[in-house]
Amino acid sequence: MKNTSSTIFTLIIGGVCIYFFYQLNFFIGILLFIWLISRLFGHNLIMLFEGVNNSEIGRKSNIEIELWFNIAEILNHKIFEDIFEKIKKNNENEVVSFKETKEWEKKLKNGDIAKIKEEWKNKLIENYKKKYNNSIDFTSDNVRYIWEKVKFNIKNNILWKDGKIFFNDFLVHEVSIPYEYNNEGEEDYSFLQFPAEVNIKIFVVNGIIKLQVGNFDKFSTPKFLRKEGLAIYQTNFTIATFPLMYAHYGIPNNYLNPCFQATDSYWEFMSGKLDKDVDWRKDWKRINKEMQDYEYISNQFANGKFNINNSKTTKIGVGFAKKLLEWRKVNKDFKSNEDKTDDEGYVPDFLKDDHTEYTNKYLHISLFDYNMAKENKAKYTFSDYWEEHP
Repeated sequence: MKNTSSTIFTLIIGGVCIYFFYQLNFFIGILLFIWLISRLFGHNLIMLFEGVNNSEIGRKSNIEIELWFNIAEILNHKIFEDIFEKIKKNNENEVVSFKETKEWEKKLKNGDIAKIKEEWKNKLIENYKKKYNNSIDFTSDNVRYIWEKVKFNIKNNILWKDGKIFFNDFLVHEVSIPYEYNNEGEEDYSFLQFPAEVNIKIFVVNGIIKLQVGNFDKFSTPKFLRKEGLAIYQTNFTIATFPLMYAHYGIPNNYLNPCFQATDSYWEFMSGKLDKDVDWRKDWKRINKEMQDYEYISNQFANGKFNINNSKTTKIGVGFAKKLLEWRKVNKDFKSNEDKTDDEGYVPDFLKDDHTEYTNKYLHISLFDYNMAKENKAKYTFSDYWEEHP
């Protein structure tokens, strides 16, 4: 009801706006037109000024973001066992038939799911190493690590990926692992859905780093939002996330990749739960407000005007720090190189390299700000004098 009333009111404003223009009352007409545009697009209006506002951050940005994800532990995730169980149930009910992959029907019908999943995982690991020639393979504390890594650099608003300019213009890296190779040693493309092929990707959206597995079709999906009619189902499952926006300043907003289709409230709305009067813009409004705050504080760093005594700066900084702390309380498996508080782990300011790391068994994140490192060099390396610290 709320959304309907809001839409009717917006239409009334539009009608009155046209009336005043028709009456040649341009002053009131323009005011009503601005109000109409703000109601139609809301917080999206800030994107119109993104190029101007981001120019200073873009010109002075010098950020390195290195991401590692553990292929072995990702493929060991319970989500795959759950999906195999679901596929087996679908086959028993004759919901789906794997056409070119009849062997999977036989395996799932007669075999043990845990054993099938283990064999599947080992074969995909073997094929990953064959395809990508990755040699970083070791075991520590009973966890096997097979690292796939990618390094992004943002320098003067130009994005580099592994040392080369990346024209896709957003932070994303993906590997696609086939289950089979044909007789010529090439990937078998006869069947491109799970379990014959698995995609693993890492990317940034709405200021969050997401590590996902995917390529799930309608019959292997982990989750349906709507089954009736034109179905809405999950094609990618999130293994791990990290709130990049709360942990690191100075990244131009366009590389934080604002996207309303990647919000929970949008998909809740699309699932057809209209009885709850869902506002699909709820998360999108919050994200745009955070983008504005992030841009403000990053601009201060870029212009050398960062002042902790500034009430707005303090409010934004404390707010982001609080959100990062809340996230870390929920995600206790993530460890950071900044967690050490004992004398042995303490690093004085003049030795800090402005290098921050966060790690769990699935994901390793390394963040480095070359501008901050340059400032430290100027204060503690290039100077002819030493200043003692308490």
